[in-house]
Amino acid sequence: KAMIVIGGITLGGGLTVLAFAVPIVHLAMGDKYLPAVPVLRFMSLIPFVCAINNIYGTQGMLNFGMKRAFSYIIMISGVVNICILVPLAYSFGAPGAAASGLITETVVTVFMGFVMYRKGIDIFPFGDRPCDAEITCAR
Repeated sequence: KAMIVIGGITLGGGLTVLAFAVPIVHLAMGDKYLPAVPVLRFMSLIPFVCAINNIYGTQGMLNFGMKRAFSYIIMISGVVNICILVPLAYSFGAPGAAASGLITETVVTVFMGFVMYRKGIDIFPFGDRPCDAEITCAR
């Protein structure tokens, strides 16, 4: 249920910023900063991805005793981020760096969701998935 509420709020806010990035930058900082619009657009979705990531990781994996897998995912994501940050920032500047952050957070969220799913934990706020005998589903 937290995923629906928190995910809905952050997705709604992110899509609003994504759609209105030009007027937001224009009103908040002026025309001089319009080149920041692509950066804002990439970054607008990071709160949503991080919210889902937090639900899967902190509230899910750590509470179900998956600290080792959680730590492994975080370490791998650091390596992934460095590997994609350098070429994206070099090629596209600030928008590339912002895209790197969004890609990395998305990779973390997907991996955390995959681990939870493989352990038999219902990771979607809708539908029924039979529980694995290893861990009791949290519903």
